[in-house]
Amino acid sequence: MADRPSLPADLRRQVLAEAGHRCAIPTCRRHPVDIDHIEDWAKVREHLFENLIALCPTCRRRTAGDIDRKAIRQYKGSLAVLSSRYTDLVMQLLRWFVPYRTGMGYPHLPNGMTWAIGNLLLVGLVRQWRTGSPTAP
Repeated sequence: MADRPSLPADLRRQVLAEAGHRCAIPTCRRHPVDIDHIEDWAKVREHLFENLIALCPTCRRRTAGDIDRKAIRQYKGSLAVLSSRYTDLVMQLLRWFVPYRTGMGYPHLPNGMTWAIGNLLLVGLVRQWRTGSPTAP
């Protein structure tokens, strides 16, 4: 696809390192691997770390039928815990945030809990709204 930019080398390196340069599916772990978009490129039209996963060619082909996106997201989530990028508390918060992404409003954390989502803020998975800001919901 001509209008699709190549994956930046640093982002590719991060995705490969997250999976140990092996297939992200725990029962497979083959190599070499390809970097695949969890949500199709045609839909998202950007390369984001949280939407990329390392898969061997066999498992990548299986995402067209045998392995659904929900399972692939679970594998990606497991990598986040295994690589210690996110603590168990942060993973629980992410699961708690999911309904809000689907239109249930905006979650509010108690005062002083911002430290718990520091990594999520850093990588852009969540945004912090300030009361009274012009962009606040």
